[in-house]
Amino acid sequence: MLAQLKCFGVLDLLPPRSIYHREHGGDAHGVTQNDSVCILLSCARKCFDTQVWFWIYFPEAFKSVTTVHVRASKFKFTWTMTTQTKLRLANISLFALTISFLILLGGGNYEAINVTPKLVSAPPRSLAMMQGPYGFFPVFFWIVFHPLTELLFILALILNWKVSPYRRRILIFAFAGTIVIRIVTVLYFAPETGVIAEAPFADVVDPALFERAQLWQSMNYVRLLAYYLIGVSLLFAVNRNIPESVKV
Repeated sequence: MLAQLKCFGVLDLLPPRSIYHREHGGDAHGVTQNDSVCILLSCARKCFDTQVWFWIYFPEAFKSVTTVHVRASKFKFTWTMTTQTKLRLANISLFALTISFLILLGGGNYEAINVTPKLVSAPPRSLAMMQGPYGFFPVFFWIVFHPLTELLFILALILNWKVSPYRRRILIFAFAGTIVIRIVTVLYFAPETGVIAEAPFADVVDPALFERAQLWQSMNYVRLLAYYLIGVSLLFAVNRNIPESVKV
């Protein structure tokens, strides 16, 4: 690495901190093997032909020199993280995804056990809790946690892709299942929920609306079962230990 740095003529520009390392066991240019790794920042502006080189020291989160080039409007930033850092990020992303998905599953359980049976028992008479200015409105919960969970799925897939083939297969299966469920929800459950919930209140039971609501409830149980399968698969993925010696 020092030979490459000599070609740039920047070894004489090292900050005073390097003098300390030179006097305490560093090499000829004050860079020790256990020293913090450098990020080399190169800034070039349109109206100047010169380049300014900066040396910034960071903790041992990287294992090789990282070069950052800024030229006009283009920006390039690359780095190489240690295996331990990659594994830590992969575990954190998978754990966050699992927590978010289990929160979704908990919301689905609550509605299926406590809300849906009451709503579909005698519509439109039983729909009073969904109507009026203070009616039950669970949509905000779903529009927050559904996109959040899908973003965490993408992040976990990226960070775990090379860490473990086992995790990769489970995440692909879980994410594909989630997308299928979302498509079915948009095409059937959401429109059907609107039709049932927005039916005008009347102190009678509409047989046609009752049959429609019962079908919705049965289909919702199937959807909830699919969510359970995905949740269990994510728990298996979290429980899979990845040795730090793995190459990623």
